[in-house]
Amino acid sequence: MRTGVSHLGEEKKKGTLYLCATPIGNLEDITIRVLKVLREVDVIAAEDTRHTQKLLNRYRIRTPVTSFHQHNRVKKGEYILKKLGEGKDVALVTDAGTPGVSDPGEELVDKALAAGFKVVPLPGPSACITALAVSGLPAGEFFFRRLSAGFPPCQAQKAGRAFGTKGNADFLRGSSPPGANLRRHALCTGGQAGSRSQGAH
Repeated sequence: MRTGVSHLGEEKKKGTLYLCATPIGNLEDITIRVLKVLREVDVIAAEDTRHTQKLLNRYRIRTPVTSFHQHNRVKKGEYILKKLGEGKDVALVTDAGTPGVSDPGEELVDKALAAGFKVVPLPGPSACITALAVSGLPAGEFFFRRLSAGFPPCQAQKAGRAFGTKGNADFLRGSSPPGANLRRHALCTGGQAGSRSQGAH
């Protein structure tokens, strides 16, 4: 966090990487803790700075923002790690939901942990779990997998092949194609329930 001046002879402070879950639709769906962290960190790394700026403006947050997305993840990843090494705290946000799942954030988290930096997740909205909750489907066993492209078929046998499972698997399958939003996020079941699917709106 943005604090006082360091003193000679003191051990150099390492920065912390905060994974901040952001709203998946309604800007009021954000936790008090996330707002506090967004205000206090030294920089916010955002998937789309223009999109994130709308959220920051809504809550009058003036923290500097830098981009971090699929196309600049290598260069900006190095920049963020450098900031952490300088003792700066960084908040990572995605366009919607929890960062680090089906986005470049997972690579950054892996590198930050390997470098010995502290990574703190701040719970909040999740498109996958929200879709699961509203589906009305039995979710005693839930399997999530990010597909490289497109949406999985909802026919039991074809979906089974897409997820690397048998066509009559008796559990709920969830998928999150790159760039998918909650409205298009689909949940399909295997086995006898394979014909039923529910999108979250």
